[in-house]
Amino acid sequence: MVETLEDKVLEMEKHMLISFLEREQIRRLFRMRRQVITFQRILGPMGEVVGKLANLELPCIDDNAKAYFRDILDHVRRVEFMMSGLREVITSAFEASNLLEQQRQDTITRQLAAWAAILAVPTVDRRHLWNEL
Repeated sequence: MVETLEDKVLEMEKHMLISFLEREQIRRLFRMRRQVITFQRILGPMGEVVGKLANLELPCIDDNAKAYFRDILDHVRRVEFMMSGLREVITSAFEASNLLEQQRQDTITRQLAAWAAILAVPTVDRRHLWNEL
């Protein structure tokens, strides 16, 4: 499940670098981010419970079973690490998308300003000549 989500996020990140993200793609990234946060909220308590089962001396848990709980704890920690990395990738994708959009808007603004300057020069000259007549 984590690897599937990771593949989707990395694909979105790659797409974002090629072209701008559309509104639906941004919504999809937000949904993925919420899934990651929800999953992290589940993993936290799960890690605590498994850690206690692996390390505490409880009469209802066989000593041979503790090795299995330690193995599960390792898996939980690995998934927690992957999820925090995935959350960082999603945040980076948002930031990069925002920066690319700002860059695009700056380019458009400069082009509009250049055209305004080009069109303003003949207008100013005509007004000046018209006022002298």
